[in-house]
Amino acid sequence: MPSNPSRAIPLHALTRVRTAIRNRPRRLRPIGEALEARLCLSAFYDTQVIAATGSATTFNFTHLGKGPSINDAGYVAFQAESGNNDGKSADNLYAYRPADASLQQLMNSVFMYPNERVLASPPGTGAIDGDVQINNKDEVIARRRLNASVQVGFPFGSILTAPLTYLETWNADAANPPGLPSSVIAEGVPAAASAPLWFFLNPATGGTYPSKLNVGSPYDAIYPNYTLNDSGQANFSAIVRGRGDNQIASNTHDDLVARGGLGAPVVPVHPMLSNERGSAMGSNVLSTAVGRIFVESWDLARQIRDGSGSRPGRGTACAPGASRRDPGRPTP
Repeated sequence: MPSNPSRAIPLHALTRVRTAIRNRPRRLRPIGEALEARLCLSAFYDTQVIAATGSATTFNFTHLGKGPSINDAGYVAFQAESGNNDGKSADNLYAYRPADASLQQLMNSVFMYPNERVLASPPGTGAIDGDVQINNKDEVIARRRLNASVQVGFPFGSILTAPLTYLETWNADAANPPGLPSSVIAEGVPAAASAPLWFFLNPATGGTYPSKLNVGSPYDAIYPNYTLNDSGQANFSAIVRGRGDNQIASNTHDDLVARGGLGAPVVPVHPMLSNERGSAMGSNVLSTAVGRIFVESWDLARQIRDGSGSRPGRGTACAPGASRRDPGRPTP
């Protein structure tokens, strides 16, 4: 019998349809929710406090330098301030040894001269820069300043305050620290204070310890911009006597060689020295006032490339210490 379209649907059939609709699985749109920022530390890494201020320790640090350094073996070197033997604030160098988790003081405490108003050059004060570097031979390079009261000539010579600067290396793995530097890379001796005979008045041992004074140094001052690689090669910025400000120098085979430089006191020079590759010397990276980056051979004898990816030529900036006529040779 044909169905009648006008026939009403039974009530029980409608009830089953409504029930099926209610029980049908619903598809919900994903809703995003903003979460608060959280610091999730990796389970594979751990943090360890090497040094801290304000805590009762052997050294009782009151200030930590802003430029610590770590090498591949986990040795950490840094500069810090604490009280000296007279209770005055003074600087020293420290090294963390991962083998026994010990903290060692590198410079003998007797050389911790007060760092009060050190830039004003009162005699008998000293300071160590907060930026240090340690290489993979556990050698730490740092710049130290000493304001010494000296008498130039004896017994009637002039008494003046000489602002001396030292660039030294210290052995972070020395057997019996604290002590003396492992080497003196360069010394800054102001020309006005240079003379054959010096007599140190304050400190009395300043001409001998911790580093012996070289009155014949070719540098008037050493800047706090320096670098040291694993071979012990170093580059630094200095005032080279008779050649101007912000010069670049290097310790070629233990003989210091001054090279060209930028010659402008307003241009900061920050050399970065890479390690040797095979028999080739390491490379030196430094920036210029015009924003160029130069990569040069370690002794600055030739330029490898500049920031533009090509060798400098006519109309381009030359490498520091190189002639525009012949960029591959240092300017006399």
